[in-house]
Amino acid sequence: MRRTVLGTFLWVSFLMAGAGGVHGQSAKHKPSAPLEKTQWKLTWLGRTKIDVAVPQQVPYIQLDPENHRVSGSGGCNRLMGGYELTGNHLKFTPMAMTRMACLHGGDTETNFAAALNQVTSWKIVSGKLMLMDADQHVVARFLAVPPEG
Repeated sequence: MRRTVLGTFLWVSFLMAGAGGVHGQSAKHKPSAPLEKTQWKLTWLGRTKIDVAVPQQVPYIQLDPENHRVSGSGGCNRLMGGYELTGNHLKFTPMAMTRMACLHGGDTETNFAAALNQVTSWKIVSGKLMLMDADQHVVARFLAVPPEG
């Protein structure tokens, strides 16, 4: 009996090690970044691909779970506001934005703020954050920005 239990334990341990350990993560498959406490870089706004030549002008958002505040940038101006999160339902409160004169990206900022006002849900698929409206149309797509260090 003891030999059977030990054999079963070793077999299960071997299977778990082959599957990436106790947490189910292998070196090849890193876990997706969490919705909150992650800086999300805007890559698509509706059907428009966002290409930014200057890294400091990348539109992004970051959600702070402690204060239920969102902060980020529209590409030139800082944005801030609140959010409500319940499961996959997400709603942003009206955003405040600084109003500096911007040579490039003004339309993107305006459209980005409008898209955030339409958001009702979210999902992360293959490391990409998608924000959707009430009709489940994707209004914005993001990639997680790797932490500096």
